[in-house]
Amino acid sequence: MQYHQWKKEYERSSGLIPTVERSRPSSAIEIFEGYLRTNGLVITSPVLDLGCGNGRNAVYLARKGYKVYALDFVESVLEKVRDSARKLKNLHIVNHALPQRLPFASNSIGLVMDIITTPSLNAKELVAIRKEIYRVLKRGGFFLTYLISDQNTPHTNSKRKKSQKFGTLPNGIRDRIWNPGDLVRFYGEFEPQLIYRRHKKDMVNGKLVPLEMILGIFKK
Repeated sequence: MQYHQWKKEYERSSGLIPTVERSRPSSAIEIFEGYLRTNGLVITSPVLDLGCGNGRNAVYLARKGYKVYALDFVESVLEKVRDSARKLKNLHIVNHALPQRLPFASNSIGLVMDIITTPSLNAKELVAIRKEIYRVLKRGGFFLTYLISDQNTPHTNSKRKKSQKFGTLPNGIRDRIWNPGDLVRFYGEFEPQLIYRRHKKDMVNGKLVPLEMILGIFKK
């Protein structure tokens, strides 16, 4: 799970990846909420945030009244999330490293969020956590994933070959990159609800660059 690389990123005075310091929730959650409203759907507690980072997404949903488990494995960043958790009794901090077995009962979670977290796993680890996500989700529960598209070669690693499935971020973290077809095939046990290519501009290594992300909403 590239622990040392992520620890170093969180401990920088200024992160190379903007989301490390950002306080507003991911746009993936905003898109997901719009999907729910459009289709007259709701999610049930609890929510599990895999790789919560600074807690921006977990805090946002906890403030909306959901019971939220914020999971990460870098203790120094979890300390920051605990400050928010003291004011939000429905926000629970879990120090846990993927892809170890998730500390939750089967069929117990209403929503699992993977906001640019599992790409740091190798192929074997990714298969393991996919099984765990499926296990802990309730029947009818949702899996929201937000990943780096394979169309971002200039902003990851310009020497990447087309056949490769990984790119290297400016901070040295090696992340799996995706396209919609690969995403649907990999999560074949789930029912795909929305697979969305999102084009945006964001700061990467101090520069504003165009990016493409892949958002997937799946249902068990």
